[in-house]
Amino acid sequence: VGAAASVRPIWQGDTLAGLKVHCKVDANLAEGSAMPDQATLDALEADQANAMERKTLLEQQINATQAEINTIAAQIAKYDELIAQKQEELSQAEAEEQAQYELFCERVRYMEEQGEVSYWSILFSSKDFADLLDNAMMVEEIMDYDNKIMDELAATRKALQAQQESLEASRADQQAQKDELESQKSTLNAKKTEVDQLIESIKADEAKLEQAE
Repeated sequence: VGAAASVRPIWQGDTLAGLKVHCKVDANLAEGSAMPDQATLDALEADQANAMERKTLLEQQINATQAEINTIAAQIAKYDELIAQKQEELSQAEAEEQAQYELFCERVRYMEEQGEVSYWSILFSSKDFADLLDNAMMVEEIMDYDNKIMDELAATRKALQAQQESLEASRADQQAQKDELESQKSTLNAKKTEVDQLIESIKADEAKLEQAE
């Protein structure tokens, strides 16, 4: 009695669900001299061609996914560069704001210590009403200038903070997309491994059948 066996894949979509083993017994063949029929060989070749096609498709999907990952990784690197730049600008703006504030405090403290040049002394030292108005305007201009500088510095700092937060949010979105693609790539690689194993199994069956000829 002779026997021939073939392995057939069982697919669920693109996923290899299992293998089906088919054994054929030929009572007319003497034991030890089983000859594989052409139908079995054709079936194995068809299975191998189907598996190779699936492997090619998976490799294309993997390559496309990797290309997307590379593109997003480049975008993330650019965001990192922009965030670092904004952080440097923000640090500089904060330092300028602090320096201007300290200068303002120092000037006020000095003018308070030196009564003859204080704001009030400037007003009270006026020679007449017209001089008083001029001095009052000068004091107001000085105070307005200080306030304007402080407001501008504060606005610059807040704008830089908003820009940095926006960049960090965009980077987080890109990172989430990259993580999802990495997961998809891992799944595709697992499917490709299954197909590779199936191809090797089919090749082994073909070799056995060819040796039996």
